Amino acid sequence: MSRPLEAHIAEPDRPSVPPLRTVMVVDDTPANLNLLNYILNQAHYEVRTMPSGRLAIASALDDPPDLILLDIRMPDIDGYEVCARLKAEPATLHIPVIFISALQEVDDKLRAFSAGGVDYITKPFQQAEVLARVDTHLRILDAQQQLEREVALRARAEHHAARQHRILAAIDHLRTQYIGEADEETLFDALLQEILDLTDSAFGLIGELRTNPDGQRYLQTLALSNIAWDDASRHLYAESHSREGLVFYNLDNLLGRALCERRPLLTNTPAEHPAAHGLPPGHPPLHAFAGIPLQFGDELLGLVALANRPGGYRQELVDELRPLLDANAQVLNGLRERQARRAAERRLSEREELLSELTENIHQLFWMSDLQGEQLLYVSPVVQGLFGLAPEACLAHPWLWHQGVAAEDRPALDRALDALRSQGHFDLEYRIVLPDGALRWIRERAFPVRNEHGRVQRVAGLAEDVSVLHHAQERIWYQATHDTLTDLHNRKQFHDHLQTQVAKARRSGERFALCYLDLDGFKQVNDTHGHAVGDLLLVEVARRLRALVRESDTLARLGGDEFAILMPTVTTPQGALGAAERIVAALIDTFTLGEVEVASACSVGIAFFPEHGADEEALLRSADQAMYRAKRGADTAFCIQPLG
Repeated sequence: MSRPLEAHIAEPDRPSVPPLRTVMVVDDTPANLNLLNYILNQAHYEVRTMPSGRLAIASALDDPPDLILLDIRMPDIDGYEVCARLKAEPATLHIPVIFISALQEVDDKLRAFSAGGVDYITKPFQQAEVLARVDTHLRILDAQQQLEREVALRARAEHHAARQHRILAAIDHLRTQYIGEADEETLFDALLQEILDLTDSAFGLIGELRTNPDGQRYLQTLALSNIAWDDASRHLYAESHSREGLVFYNLDNLLGRALCERRPLLTNTPAEHPAAHGLPPGHPPLHAFAGIPLQFGDELLGLVALANRPGGYRQELVDELRPLLDANAQVLNGLRERQARRAAERRLSEREELLSELTENIHQLFWMSDLQGEQLLYVSPVVQGLFGLAPEACLAHPWLWHQGVAAEDRPALDRALDALRSQGHFDLEYRIVLPDGALRWIRERAFPVRNEHGRVQRVAGLAEDVSVLHHAQERIWYQATHDTLTDLHNRKQFHDHLQTQVAKARRSGERFALCYLDLDGFKQVNDTHGHAVGDLLLVEVARRLRALVRESDTLARLGGDEFAILMPTVTTPQGALGAAERIVAALIDTFTLGEVEVASACSVGIAFFPEHGADEEALLRSADQAMYRAKRGADTAFCIQPLG
């Protein structure tokens, strides 16, 4: 009696407790290290303190933390150099770096961001600010990593869908050849080659189990891969394509064990398997073997044997191939019974059920249409969950699910359907409007289905909900372009808008104005009342400025208490001065911030393109200089940069 194949079952993954987030603090001042260590430990972060830049680099490369707080001024190498070196290494490239320093100069902040920093904390530290900034950037990092995971999952899903499509196409090809009464050699040779390609196997065979008049069972090869590794095997291979074919009368081997047990025999150490016996002379060594019985109902019909797949064979691979192997068994049964018409009708029905099972077990909507896309031949039940429509309704009214497409996306969808009729394919993302008014992003793709002659005979397609990915991308984009405190555009986004406006003005020859402003005495507010009150003041200033600017203007917080307004429609000094007067009037006030009242004022500098700067950097510099003139002046709180 043959012994059963030993099962190799991997231990299941056990749920684990999420580790603490690790924050590395780099500062050559012990007091700062102790303070930040205390603040972060209180918030349940795992803290790693480093007294020098060199130690920090070595530690981060050996065991990357989740985030780094990095002092700028250190005796060995400064924070800029530490950050630049970490950003040059793949292992630490994506770690958020927040600079910490007592420096207040704009150039130092700009240099910190240029070195790769994501934020800037000014000494002395405020616990709430430190924790808020650390938490914000860890959340951004989590969102980025989540997006990467979603993209990877989507790529794997697309790979799986493509593989399933290939299996569907192979089943369809097999069915078409059988209905077309192709000869057995052509039929099974093509099928074996497809299985070898799908599994990356070096060689294999398809065999039919038969019984001779004496009751002895043997395996008759229907298809055999090219085994011509020497002269003897070349002769054997030629015989396998003769009328009699290659026959295995002795099944006391791996093939026989798989047939006897009627279940897949998978071994990645075939030489050690108890059913293994000597190979013919010159036969290449077996590194892995898979013997998969072919059954039709309860009847054992034959076997597919595969060998030498890189990485070996697993049950998951057999399960994935099962529809194609079942189709193989169905064809073999039909050929054996020689009842062409009845068997063809029965097998056609069974294959349609098999296709339905495959398409119903993927989360995407699967559909199939005629060449012109005017008649839908099949719509999977997923259409109910995705669009709230019954498959029968979609078959009766083709493309019924497109009725809810957002008006802005309708032209692109119409062009895609035109491409379907003319080219047999499209790939499009569009939005549908749900009954409650919400939008859902859908990605829909169509691809041609060809017959054995390479001629397109149908069109198939997949549709899936990609809203989660879109929303994640929108959140990350918004966080990357807006100031987290005031919700205004940040410095990078403002530079992008300014660069675009400069390019537009160069083409049209038009002028436009730029205002640069900061708050007078903001440092005293922070020193007297704390950074929390300072932040409230910045939020209120942003609210008032937002109420003043026009829809065409771009308002941004550049950092600290510095703001900028791009005014593309202001072309005269009078218009700019009027805007500056309104800004000054709105901010010369006493602000009630919680239980604290704070007096505020601002200074405004104005520059015009192209007189005060031919590019965005020069224009910003001129507006900044005008602002400092206004701050030093006694007559007015605003100033236009003079020519020359």
